Amino acid sequence: MDLEIVSLADRPDLAPQLEQDFEGAWPQFMLWDPMGSVYYAVAHDLYPEFVFAAVDPADPKRAVARAYAVPVHWTEPELPDGGWDSMIQRAAIDRVTGATPTMVSALEICIRPDWRGRGLSALMLSAMRRAVARLGYDTLDR
Repeated sequence: MDLEIVSLADRPDLAPQLEQDFEGAWPQFMLWDPMGSVYYAVAHDLYPEFVFAAVDPADPKRAVARAYAVPVHWTEPELPDGGWDSMIQRAAIDRVTGATPTMVSALEICIRPDWRGRGLSALMLSAMRRAVARLGYDTLDR
């Protein structure tokens, strides 16, 4: 599979497609978490180096998969019990207080329904790991 995986820092033009092309990709109840809106409303602007898109070179203006992550300051040996919304909350607090992130937490990998079943989740996770390593982090937790 010949896909290019880029961050929104590199391809900000893809931001609208990450919403439009993925409409209906999640069941409706997944959109009800109030902490999700705290992150997703600002992710493209505040965390573009941690938002990823897989692009088919045959259609380079359309993303076929997306992945979101968030940098956090976390020094405990275990992740919080609260799950992904706790990491979003932690990232927001860190940003306001100026805490230096120590790791990156993966929040989502989503594949367009017509591209599912091709192993893209593993490809996206691997690309996320490489990207955060290039940014100087040794931990991408999920």
